[in-house]
Amino acid sequence: MDQVERTQGGTAGEPFTQAWTNETTLAALRSLMRVVGGTPWPEADLPEHPTDCALNIRSGYEAAAIRLSGTVPAARAASAWFYRETQAGALVLAAQRAMFDQGLGRDDWFYLAPYAYSLPLHLRGVHTLAS
Repeated sequence: MDQVERTQGGTAGEPFTQAWTNETTLAALRSLMRVVGGTPWPEADLPEHPTDCALNIRSGYEAAAIRLSGTVPAARAASAWFYRETQAGALVLAAQRAMFDQGLGRDDWFYLAPYAYSLPLHLRGVHTLAS
């Protein structure tokens, strides 16, 4: 993965393009390590909102999984590999837990990972399906 370009609609309806590179991924992973260490995410120098960082990191790993396997993996297999087998996936989940433990708003931490891999917050008395 040398570079991925992502295009989205801007707030004024105008598209913008942001390059997400390997260096950006490494910077995001270092920032998530700071979050796990107790730094509040707004002070952790994340290149984007935590949810966007987690999605871009996971997307890069999933693209690598497809390239390594030479075929398209079964549904959700690349995501399962990312969260269950890689240190980056474990870091995203640890950052999610740290952000929850810091008492941050649900929109800041809940969407860092699919619910199937997220914290079992419902076991801790937190109803995660409602704001």
